[in-house]
Amino acid sequence: MNCRARNRISILAGAAGLLVALSAWAQTAPEDRTPPPPSTDQATDEQPPPQALPACPPGEQAATPTAPSGEAAAVPPPPPVTPAAPAPREARRHNRIFAPQEIALTTGAGPSNYFGTALNSTVDVGAGWDARVMFGAHSAIALEAGYVGASNDIDTAAGHGRLDSQGLDGDLRLQLPTVVQPYVFGGVGYNHMTVTPTAAPSNAGPLSQTDDQVTVPAGAGLTGYIGRHATVDLRGTYRFIPDNGLTEMSTRNLHQWVAQARVGYVF
Repeated sequence: MNCRARNRISILAGAAGLLVALSAWAQTAPEDRTPPPPSTDQATDEQPPPQALPACPPGEQAATPTAPSGEAAAVPPPPPVTPAAPAPREARRHNRIFAPQEIALTTGAGPSNYFGTALNSTVDVGAGWDARVMFGAHSAIALEAGYVGASNDIDTAAGHGRLDSQGLDGDLRLQLPTVVQPYVFGGVGYNHMTVTPTAAPSNAGPLSQTDDQVTVPAGAGLTGYIGRHATVDLRGTYRFIPDNGLTEMSTRNLHQWVAQARVGYVF
């Protein structure tokens, strides 16, 4: 056999082997030809490994959108939840003319005395006091009601004694609705007056008598407010007693004056 015949046999044998190999590869299943998945241990530049991704916060989408360049797109945060504003309270308007809900309690004391033609005796300066409730502490008009009292020594031809009075006053008060508050007032009241002997009388006289009287108080004062509740007050009162029954004089008019320093509390 020559060389040319051996070469032809070799070429035919190689072609036959190639045909056998192609036939065997064609008969294998398609899934067997699928290339193996890439290893999860190696992370690419575009996509980190799954375990390296942070957990999604509650309320956000689980999947992160991807920008066209392949990079993860920024997810805008959810809008903040604004709590509902409480309903506004209706503003309480202050009545500057008359506000009776603004109540004040005051009390004070100071010197007091009587004068007038109805006195046929000598009365020494004594003490006068009061305790009042006022409606309309910060308004231009206020109403006052109070207990009033006084005590003075008295000297008559019958002897020595003590002149006591206790009563009730009610008055209308006009004032400036400011922190420093000047005011004037006037009204009507009731007074019970008693003369009690402190030494044995030499003869019959006005001592040991009592009298119920109508009074007409009037006066002026100045109130200052300290903080929200406390007050201080200077007050002068003139009280007219038109029908005094403790003397035998032809005219029965009697007059009283009282000067007081007072403190108070506003609710």
